[in-house]
Amino acid sequence: MRLTSRALELRARFFNPPEMTGPAPVLCICHGIPGPNRDPSDPGYEPMARRFARENFITCVFNFRGTGASGGNLDLKGWTRDLDAVITYLSNLKEFDRNRLYLMGFSAGAATAVYVTAHDRRVAALVTCACPAEFAPARLAALLRQCRESGTIRDPDFPPSFDDWCNHFFALNPIKWVDRISPRPLLIIHGDQ
Repeated sequence: MRLTSRALELRARFFNPPEMTGPAPVLCICHGIPGPNRDPSDPGYEPMARRFARENFITCVFNFRGTGASGGNLDLKGWTRDLDAVITYLSNLKEFDRNRLYLMGFSAGAATAVYVTAHDRRVAALVTCACPAEFAPARLAALLRQCRESGTIRDPDFPPSFDDWCNHFFALNPIKWVDRISPRPLLIIHGDQ
């Protein structure tokens, strides 16, 4: 499926429950920043999405800008726009129970989901997996190189300003926003095992 975020094309896949007897909850899975070497044996988020669909969730897995088949270049401020566009699309599904829109994010996708949930009351609950508390300034230059090498930054002149690109990460630091999610449920999954 193709969606748009301010004229930028995003790609999404939907996994529907086997039998829908009424409005269903929706789960939107938000991936992290792809690494430089994707393991070809890694099935990605599809098995998880199928599992949630079997549990009667309409499940959406989409690619943020700069990743997968979505257009654009990786930029966390842009990722917030992308997630807003996906939430708006999901909110307009007639099969959707508007009181049960859930986000599940991983790494930088979790950071984006924390920020969006803090600002968007349409989100009923959030699960974060391996979410950073904040982005380390010293690591962003290496991340920019990694993004160029992996193809998540595709345009040679992007970003126009490295400082602005970094500031988009800092603006989303989850430690600044997580306290604004309550009283909605928040599950934090984090660890090294």
